Amino acid sequence: MSLEIECKYLDPDFVSLGAKLASSNAKHLSAVFEDNLVFEHNDGLPSLLSSGTLLRLRTIYGPDEPKYLLTLKLKVPDSANCKIRDEREVYVADGQALQDIFLGLNYKIVARYEKMRVTWQYKSVLVCLDTLPFGQFVELEGSEDDILAAAKDLGLDQLQKSTKSYHDIHQDRLKAGETNLNFVFEPSERARLIESVS
Repeated sequence: MSLEIECKYLDPDFVSLGAKLASSNAKHLSAVFEDNLVFEHNDGLPSLLSSGTLLRLRTIYGPDEPKYLLTLKLKVPDSANCKIRDEREVYVADGQALQDIFLGLNYKIVARYEKMRVTWQYKSVLVCLDTLPFGQFVELEGSEDDILAAAKDLGLDQLQKSTKSYHDIHQDRLKAGETNLNFVFEPSERARLIESVS
């Protein structure tokens, strides 16, 4: 079992945060564009999402050829400060073939979402600057103690904190009973962002 421990901070100032990371000798790791598909059992089978299980295929666009990452996240009890998931991941050679396999096994795509992610290493914590169609966020990943210490060092502890998924934050911001889980960029903006990391 590999535990993913993370916390999100809402509406950061990326310029100020980038300056703090650079001046603290944090290491810039990558800038990528992510296109994510979330799979669910088809009608008549127990829901994955309702049990806290996520089955996701991510296409990662960067300076090299696209990469395809399959992720399974299983719910475990959260702490008071962080979201915790049992996470299993594997890169696959052909994302379209795997998508076709899932569809052939009677899974369906229930959500698609995109984000631009810039990742830094700050001490033992991954600092992800995420731009989504509905806002900007910072996601910290590491041990719980290290996340809280990094948040204080970087001034993120002054921001609103969330242990929710981006899907749940998106639904909270819609606030009108909207059930559409998708959040994707306009085609021209999507093309611009992919070009910016190529």
